[in-house]
Amino acid sequence: PSVGYLPAHENGYVTFGCLNRFSKVSGELLELWSSLLKRIPDSKLLLKSGDAKDIELRGHHIVERLSDLGVSSNRVILLGRTSQYEHLNTYNQVDISLDTFPYAGGITTLESLCMGAPVVGLTDTSKLVHRSSSVILSPLGLGEWVAKTKDEYVEIVCNWANNLENLAQLREQLRGQMEERISVFVPQVEIAYREMWRRWCRGEEPSSIYIK
Repeated sequence: PSVGYLPAHENGYVTFGCLNRFSKVSGELLELWSSLLKRIPDSKLLLKSGDAKDIELRGHHIVERLSDLGVSSNRVILLGRTSQYEHLNTYNQVDISLDTFPYAGGITTLESLCMGAPVVGLTDTSKLVHRSSSVILSPLGLGEWVAKTKDEYVEIVCNWANNLENLAQLREQLRGQMEERISVFVPQVEIAYREMWRRWCRGEEPSSIYIK
C-alpha cells in the first residue's frame, strides 16, 4: 500500500501501534506502555494479532491489565487477522510503532518502516534477541530511536509525539531510506551466495561465522 499521511494530523491524537505477536507483550512492557499513554493525552494504542485466540485470550488480558494500570479500555484498539495487504495498510493508522522487549520484532519492524511508521526499540547488547532493533534501525540513520533504558524509551516516544511536523517529514522519507539500503544489501547477499556455491563446487571447507 502507499504510505499515507500522518494519522495524528487527521485524528487529532497520536496512535501508537504494535503488530508483533501478543506472546511478546510482557507485563513489564505493559507497565511501560501505560506510563507512556499517560504522558501523551488522548493517545491510543493499536494492537493487532493474526490469531483469533490471541485476540480472545491475550488481547482481552492486555486490555484488562492496562485498565488496572490506569489506561481506559477505549484507548486500546484490538485488530485481528487480515489479508497481507490490509495488514500492511494497518500501519497507515499508526503514527509511531512500539517495539516489544525483551524479545524484539524483526519482520514487523521492517514492515513498519516500509510503511513510514518509525519504530522505537529497547536494546541490550548482551543478548542477540535484544539487538534486532539496533541492527535494523542504526544502518538507516535511526540510531536515536534505539533506547538503552526504559526511561529513555519513553522519552524518545514522547519527544516525537510532541513534534508532529518532524514526524510527518520522517514518515515521507522512510520508505525511500529502506529501498536505498535494500538496494545495497541485496547484491551483497547474492555475491555471498555465489561464493558459497563456488566453494562447495571446489570441495572447500565452509567458512564459519561467529556472533559474539
